[in-house]
Amino acid sequence: PVDPHSLSGNNIRKLHIDDRDHLFVAVEGKGLDFGNLHQVVFPSLPPLKPEKAFGITSMLRCASGEILCGTRNNGLIRYSKNMDTVLSNLIPNTEIRRLSHLSQAGIIVEMADGNTWLYHDNTARLTPLKLQTDGALPVQFQINQFIRFNGHPYAATGDGLAELKAGKGHLTFSINKQFNRRLDWPNIQQIIPISPDSLPVQTYYTALYLHTFQNNRFFKVREICRTPYAINQSTRVKNVIYLATKQGLFKIGATKPDEPV
Repeated sequence: PVDPHSLSGNNIRKLHIDDRDHLFVAVEGKGLDFGNLHQVVFPSLPPLKPEKAFGITSMLRCASGEILCGTRNNGLIRYSKNMDTVLSNLIPNTEIRRLSHLSQAGIIVEMADGNTWLYHDNTARLTPLKLQTDGALPVQFQINQFIRFNGHPYAATGDGLAELKAGKGHLTFSINKQFNRRLDWPNIQQIIPISPDSLPVQTYYTALYLHTFQNNRFFKVREICRTPYAINQSTRVKNVIYLATKQGLFKIGATKPDEPV
């Protein structure tokens, strides 16, 4: 961007908004930009170690209020709830691919080397987590997103929506055939819950569709718009949903989703 007060780049990986309307934006290859929903100036925050640059790949608020940041080359960083203090640096010198909520106190930590861990918020410890299928998915399958909807964990995969069942040290994927047969192409990039019975779903670089959830079943309502870009993450603030995409920061209405602006 030409504007020095704008974001430091267009490829936005993750967003975090705290209870004071502070906006933290992880920009690919640039680090972490900081702003406020009521202003348009985005200074950059200093990294954990100024002499060692790192890219933020994931940001997640724990049930405790602490913020976890996954990085491209500096492992997992624990911040205080206002992100003004670094609490610890777990598994440094590694790349974290993604962080996702599995349960209230359990966070899935996906590593770039293919390994998966479970972060326990109550102890700030990591334990190994094995991913497995019930046989309906291929042995090697693409995971685009983990998400909780109505208290239940799901995964958006290259083969469609999968329901998740957690066991001791393992996580089992089961394809939801009822949901996936309503999609023209079941390669799901992003699921965006906007209410207990409504959620837009993006198919990979194709389109955004509105779905409803009634009587434990999903129903496709309509196509919202075409989306020839990847949505990396979404964050809701009141009646606005902010989309972090490879083409910049967009927003859509939460009560009546329309084309992003």
